[in-house]
Amino acid sequence: MKNAFSIPIAIAGAIAAVSTQAQDGPFDLGPLIVSGGLMPVKADAYGRASYTYLNAENPDGSVEIRRPEHELALGSTLRIYDDRASFSTDLRHVTGNADIQFFGELVTEELPDIATVDFSPCYAIDDSVTVTGLVVNLFNEDTIEV
Repeated sequence: MKNAFSIPIAIAGAIAAVSTQAQDGPFDLGPLIVSGGLMPVKADAYGRASYTYLNAENPDGSVEIRRPEHELALGSTLRIYDDRASFSTDLRHVTGNADIQFFGELVTEELPDIATVDFSPCYAIDDSVTVTGLVVNLFNEDTIEV
């Protein structure tokens, strides 16, 4: 059985998606948007947040593998120079994930919690050329995810 819930979040009039219905998979909150000037040059900052709770069980009541119980994602984007340049950072934290150990007794084991940070700069050289970079797992954390 899979259950999911979400919490409404509103900032500066932007409301995230809301649901309390049971889902076949995780239900993520929509974008959480905050906008305003942050620097003397024209700048806009946007934030994102999502949280997923998933109570995934097999029909016999055992833990369903590869379905994390909790997943939290936070992100922000800063746009500057009349939206020609932007910098985005995203944090993802996952707990309660399990998988079968394919050695020894083939038992289901809980995987370690993981947290990763991604970073992406972007610059529009002109109206038709944009340079984008992406650094996945910025701090090179060891992760186990399937």
